[in-house]
Amino acid sequence: MLHRLGLPRSVRIRPGGGPLIGLEVAAEDSETDFWGYTAADLQDNIEIENGVISGDLNYIADYSAAGFDPADGNFLALKVGSSEDVEDATYVCTIIDGNGTERSVTLDETGQIVIQIKDKDTQKIRFTATKAGYNTDVVTLSLTGLNCEAAPAAEEEA
Repeated sequence: MLHRLGLPRSVRIRPGGGPLIGLEVAAEDSETDFWGYTAADLQDNIEIENGVISGDLNYIADYSAAGFDPADGNFLALKVGSSEDVEDATYVCTIIDGNGTERSVTLDETGQIVIQIKDKDTQKIRFTATKAGYNTDVVTLSLTGLNCEAAPAAEEEA
């Protein structure tokens, strides 16, 4: 189930005269599989409150998933949807790097996304929900509440 973002509705409503889509973002269910890893393998205690994502991200070595070349690091699994049961809305996730570079992806019908977190202190994630006849709903989330597990220390050869 998707949870409220902890933002007052007035912050999320965009002028335009149509109803609100009710964009909701939540941590993915712990048992959901993402190309060989469950959400529980990737993360723990993920919460979204007052525009900040918090919780613990595990370090994953050589993660190969759709959209990723094999990579090492921390990955965040989220699910996006509508609190108002709006069908056929389009959801776009934009990852904003610390230097302002933006990379966007349109989510499929599952609303699931796995994002590699490279710098929790400077990256942000923006979600946009659109549908004809509805107000566009936009939410930008900070990652500063995340604890990212470090890479294990390399073992020295004897």
